[in-house]
Amino acid sequence: MADESDEANTAGTYVKSLVFGGLDGIITTFAIVATVAGARAHPGLVLLMGAANLIADALSMGIGDYLSERAEDEYVASERRRELAELKDGGRQEKMRLLRRAYERAGLTT
Repeated sequence: MADESDEANTAGTYVKSLVFGGLDGIITTFAIVATVAGARAHPGLVLLMGAANLIADALSMGIGDYLSERAEDEYVASERRRELAELKDGGRQEKMRLLRRAYERAGLTT
């Protein structure tokens, strides 16, 4: 059962990237094709420019999304390390703050 929910969560993370990348790709490819076609270029050139734009957009969006996700993962890991260091070195107040936050996430209030 847990495996199914993990797969659903993983698939859900890709939907945002697919929708955003797809919309961006559609709009920019249309703009390139419309511009080249409006210049009354040869139909082969219109197709070539459209295909080149699709490839460039796919690479750009893929690399951008990868770097964004990696940066977010690194930030989360650094925050976790910072919190763990504070717990080791910190006093009672830090522990109480974290405990309060855990209770609030569970739906309990103080």
